[in-house]
Amino acid sequence: MRANIIYILMAAGVLASCSSDQLGEGADALSGNGEKTPIAIETNLSASPISRAYDKTFESGDVLLTYLRHITGETKGAYVSVAADQAPRLVSLTYSGGELVEVDENTKGTDDLTASGGVLYWDDFSNSASAETDLRTDGHGLQSYYGYCFNGGEGTDNAKGNAIKGNISTALTEGTGVLGWSVPVDQSTDATLLTKADLLWSAEQEKVTYAHADKNEGGNHNTITIPYTHAMSKVTINVIAGEGYAAGCLGSTTVQIKDFNTTGTFTAPSQDIEPKASGDVMLFGETETKVTIDAKDLPTRAFTAMTVPHTNLSVSNTLATITDVDGNNYTIPVTQKIIDAWKGQLEESEEEIDNELAQAKGSRAEIPQGKGWITKPGVNYVLNVTIEKTKIKFSASLKDWDYVYAEAEGLIAFEGDVTEKGEIATELQSTGFDVYKNTVNTSFPTKSATMAYTAGKWGYKETPIYWLNKDDNEYFRAIAPMGTTLTALQQGTDYLWGTSAAEDKSGTMEETAIAPRTGGVPLGFEHAMSKITVQLETAEGDASLATCPAVNLTGAQISISNLSTGGSINLVNGAITPSATSENAITLKTTAELTNYCVIPQTIADASIMTIKLADGTTYSLQLNKCVLTGTDTAVNAWAKGQSYTYTIHLEKEKITFRALVKDWDEATGSGNATLEWD
Repeated sequence: MRANIIYILMAAGVLASCSSDQLGEGADALSGNGEKTPIAIETNLSASPISRAYDKTFESGDVLLTYLRHITGETKGAYVSVAADQAPRLVSLTYSGGELVEVDENTKGTDDLTASGGVLYWDDFSNSASAETDLRTDGHGLQSYYGYCFNGGEGTDNAKGNAIKGNISTALTEGTGVLGWSVPVDQSTDATLLTKADLLWSAEQEKVTYAHADKNEGGNHNTITIPYTHAMSKVTINVIAGEGYAAGCLGSTTVQIKDFNTTGTFTAPSQDIEPKASGDVMLFGETETKVTIDAKDLPTRAFTAMTVPHTNLSVSNTLATITDVDGNNYTIPVTQKIIDAWKGQLEESEEEIDNELAQAKGSRAEIPQGKGWITKPGVNYVLNVTIEKTKIKFSASLKDWDYVYAEAEGLIAFEGDVTEKGEIATELQSTGFDVYKNTVNTSFPTKSATMAYTAGKWGYKETPIYWLNKDDNEYFRAIAPMGTTLTALQQGTDYLWGTSAAEDKSGTMEETAIAPRTGGVPLGFEHAMSKITVQLETAEGDASLATCPAVNLTGAQISISNLSTGGSINLVNGAITPSATSENAITLKTTAELTNYCVIPQTIADASIMTIKLADGTTYSLQLNKCVLTGTDTAVNAWAKGQSYTYTIHLEKEKITFRALVKDWDEATGSGNATLEWD
C-alpha cells in the first residue's frame, strides 16, 4: 500500500494589481470604460501524484487555457452559466520567466485584450444593466470551468482555428471542454516528444465571488486559482544488463510497449477519458549509465513514453519487447507480480472486458472475461528488467511522478550467488544466516547449518549438511543474523526470515519440498521486523525571537513508552509474537539515532506515547496511534513486519502538527496528520 504526502508547487502569481472597485466619473456601468477591477489569477502544477515530464514546473512558453464563466448556483457540477458581456470565454495565459506574463483573446469576438495591457477585468464578465447578469449580485461569481496546457506539440486549438501547440486529434469544444488528444507511436527520436505529448488539464473549480477591496487600504480581491495536473500516463522501463554483458551493450537497444492507448477523448471539467485508438509505442532511451548491484557495476538504460490512460493490462499478454541487447531480443509478458506491484495505482475497470473490442484494438491475445486493470492519468508505471544471457529476472516497481517504489520478491540461493534484493543481499553477506530444515513445513525445531559469506561466495561456517538419498525432499527456513535465538528477538536488530521456494499450482503459489539437487537451494528472504524513523521539523526563522513560531531543535530528544521491545519468531510463517510491553520502550535518544530503527511488529495501544524533549526542557507528547493515513480516516494503530514508518513531526511554539509517512521496505509510501498536545 502506498499513499503520498502532497506537495503543491506555486507556478504563477497575480496578473495585475487591484484597482478601485468604483467606476470613474462618467464611466459606463457595463464594461470597457472607467476604472475596472482586474481579475487576479494563480495557477499551480500539482507535484503529487504527478509532475511535469522532466521537472515539476511549467515551462517557459507554455500556454495555459482556461474557460472562464460567469455562473450562478451553489453546487459545483450544477452551476448555471450566464452570458454577460464577454462571458463565457476561453482565455489563454502565457507562462514565462516563472510567472504568467500575458493574456490573449483566444476565441470569439474582435476584442484585443492586449490593448488593455493583457489584463482581464471582472466587468468584462458582467453586465450591470440587470441583476441577472451583474457579477456583484448575490449568488453570482466567476469560475474556471476547465483548463488545458498543450506543452509544445503541433495542432490547432478550437473551431476558431487559432494556431496553438498541441497533439490535438479533435478540436476543442469550448462549451463542454471536450478535446481529442494523441501521442506519437514513435517517441524514440527526440526527448521533446515526451513533453509535447504531456497534456495538462484542470477540472471544474469552485465558484469565486466578487470581493470588494479598497486599494487605499491595502485590500485585494478574490483570486481565481487554476490547479493543473497531468492527463496522461507514463511508462518507464529500466533495462539492466546483468551476467554476460559489458558496458556499451545497450547503445543500440530499443524498447516497444504493446497495445497501449495512443488517442483518446478528454473531458477536462469532469476529468473523464475515453480511449479511441491503441498501438505499439516506441520508447525514448536515455543515455546508458551504470547501476551497482551486489557490488557489481552493471550497464543500465532508461526508456520512457507518454500514453493515453485507461490501457488495459491483462496477465499473459505482452507488455513490451526489448530488441538488440548486444544482438539479443527479449519479450516481457504482463505477470501477476507486476499487476500486484502496480495495483495501488491501477483502476479496476467498471465493465466486463469485451473481447471483440479488445480484438478490434489490436490485442494479440484474447483477454479472459472478467474485470481488468487499467492505467490512470498522472502515474508513471515503472518496470525494472534485469537481463542475463541465460535468463530474465524481474523487479517490478511502481512509482508515480514523485518516484516511490514497490519491489517484487527476488530469490536468494544459500549455496550459490545472491541474485536479487540488493539491500537484503548486502545485509546477509555481513551477518550470515542459520538454516533449518525438515521433511514437513509445519515445524522446524532444530538448526541444521550456518552459512557465511567469505571470499565472494557462500559456504558452510560449520559442518555441512547433505542430501540423505534421492527421495530426501526437504523444506527449508532461515534466519539472519546467524546465532539468533528464536525466542529472544530484540528491537534494534534487523532480523531477516527466509523460506524455500514456492511453485505456481493452478494459479496459486504453494510451497514445494526441495528435491535433491547439485545446485543451491533457493531461499527468499524478507524483513521480519518493522522499522521507524522520527524526523523533527519547525517553522523557518530565528527561534530565539518571541515573534517567531520556530523552536530550537538542536539537542532535541525522543522517547516512546509502552511498546513491546522483544518477542519470538515462528519459523513456519515468519510471524513475530511480541513480548510484554515495557514502560520505557525506547529510551531518550537523539533524532539521528531514531533513523531506520528496527522495532517489533505489534499493535500500538493508547498508552504508547511519543515524547519530544527540547534542550530547553520543553516537552511535547503524542498518542502514537492517533496518526491517520493521508486522505483517509484509517489510524496507524499497528506496525506490520517488513514495513517502514516515517513520522515527521512539526513543532512550533504555539502548535504542533503531525505527519506520518508509512512505507514498507519495498518503498511504498503513505502519510497522515495528527495533532500533538502539550505535556
